[in-house]
Amino acid sequence: MAKLTIDFVDVTDDRWEHFVFGQEGSLGFVLPGAYLPEFIESLENTSNPNEMYFFQNYYVLNGKNNTTVGISTKDSPLLQLDAGQRAKLIAYLRTAYAALISVYR
Repeated sequence: MAKLTIDFVDVTDDRWEHFVFGQEGSLGFVLPGAYLPEFIESLENTSNPNEMYFFQNYYVLNGKNNTTVGISTKDSPLLQLDAGQRAKLIAYLRTAYAALISVYR
């Protein structure tokens, strides 16, 4: 799988905090910080075979060996993750942004 990049942009006077997810060969996306808990929960819920929507029309679709992050209005995935990348992403977001998650919980 292609390398995943994550940039965090902190809150300022004129914008909310947000994450910029990117991956070579994929569209990537911008996630407002307020939706981080729902995004993580969607990544963790591998027992649901259906698309799980976490922000507007953005969704996570977990398969046995991979995860697709997409948007219902686009045919191309925003991100494609294998099981290892998904696990690392969840662990990273839960530890690095624990304070932000607790604010929006």
